Amino acid sequence: MNEDKFLMWKLALSVIHFDGKVTEEEKSWFEKKIVELDNNKLLNFTDEQVDILRKTLETPVENFVAEFENLKNPANASFLLHMIRTISHADGEFSPEEKEMFSKIETAISLGIDYKEVTDKIEQIQAETEKEMGEEKVYNRHSMFERTFKSLINLL
Repeated sequence: MNEDKFLMWKLALSVIHFDGKVTEEEKSWFEKKIVELDNNKLLNFTDEQVDILRKTLETPVENFVAEFENLKNPANASFLLHMIRTISHADGEFSPEEKEMFSKIETAISLGIDYKEVTDKIEQIQAETEKEMGEEKVYNRHSMFERTFKSLINLL
């Protein structure tokens, strides 16, 4: 397991602490998932990483935003943002504390984006896709969109 993906999962597990209350249901669900990851060797977590994940259920990451800023892969950061929203709604309430953290992470992600670079890359991918597809592009815009989207995902 690379450190970036491990950090993403560690931060995701810490999300249950944002609202100041960890329900037995939340804790039980995550414990079950950690056991599944460990038993099935999903994502190739080491024994030490699994232990750290278990401890995160009891003790949240101290400075979530600072730790978040250590994520290198934009796809991991975006997935974590999605997980914050999903996990925060799991108990039926998107608390003010959870909303605040979501907003902080969303802002941190957007500050790290070089929009010109992304726009230039999208335009390059579209031009390459159009050239590659030739006349097909006139008749099949959906296919062109799919190819561009897949190329962009691979870029992240």
